Amino acid sequence: QQNNNNETTTTTTTVSSSPPTLIRNPDCGVLAFHRGTEQSLLIFVRNHLEGGANNNTPESVLAAVDTFCNQRHWMMHVGPEKAHPLQSFLHDCIDSRTRRRPDDSDNNKPFILLELGTYCGYSSIFWANALQKQLGVTDFHVYTVEANPEFITVARGLIELAGLSSKISVLHLDILGTNQHLVDLLVQQEVVTVVHDGDNGDNVDTPPPAAAAVDLVFLDHDKDAYLDDLQELEKAGIIRQGVHVAADNVLFARIDTYRAYVQNLSEKGIVQTRLVKGALEYSKVEEEQQAGSGGTVMDFEDGIELTVYIADPPTLAVPSST
Repeated sequence: QQNNNNETTTTTTTVSSSPPTLIRNPDCGVLAFHRGTEQSLLIFVRNHLEGGANNNTPESVLAAVDTFCNQRHWMMHVGPEKAHPLQSFLHDCIDSRTRRRPDDSDNNKPFILLELGTYCGYSSIFWANALQKQLGVTDFHVYTVEANPEFITVARGLIELAGLSSKISVLHLDILGTNQHLVDLLVQQEVVTVVHDGDNGDNVDTPPPAAAAVDLVFLDHDKDAYLDDLQELEKAGIIRQGVHVAADNVLFARIDTYRAYVQNLSEKGIVQTRLVKGALEYSKVEEEQQAGSGGTVMDFEDGIELTVYIADPPTLAVPSST
């Protein structure tokens, strides 16, 4: 939006959520990390599903994870607090894709969602479930990238329980091995088939793909890597006009460099971006406990930056005409 000084401002929306009814031990609260929690989660979900009537559905898996995080131990899943704005953003992305690709051949291409930061697979399951059940998309695939092998094992277990193994691929970014670079991994796994790289001289005479290789990108990994990875995807032609990008935890983790960058792109007319404010995942427990004790209530405000590329980014490498 433009103000009277002809400056671009970021639209802010507030998200509310209902507080959980189960209270966990304060020692396992927000930002508490204990080794083995992820494995305990997988065991809990398996046991929880075995005793229920709705086994092996994405909804029951997500609900079981939410129960664990509210009752047993806080974890850094995206959580139900942010489900509504993310699903709305996904819906907008699908509508935009249809308008952008009017011919049937393009619309018949699979919807591709790229997620950076699998963790235990919660958001991957959420995205896949939203695509096929809430939005009626059948031809899609979710590619999710994770560096921690232990998390990958848990994620694949939960994804299998949700019955989504054929729709979600968990890719290992081996930062100490052969697959050290994000774009190289995506090429090797055939997530993208055409990559334009103007930095090292490779493919300098090959133009970027006519359309973006992915439709939506979700950033929820190493917070210090948001900007670098976004720009790497831009340079490779993976992020370009039409791509939607959602970046989680930008307020709570204070990812100011990322927000400043997309705001600058907004001022140049390259993206439209807005911040959706809400609570940090599974933080209502702490708020209730602190309020009840009469102590200081911590600020668990968080937000998602939702960005739409309405033009190609300036970092997209352009092949030489000579």
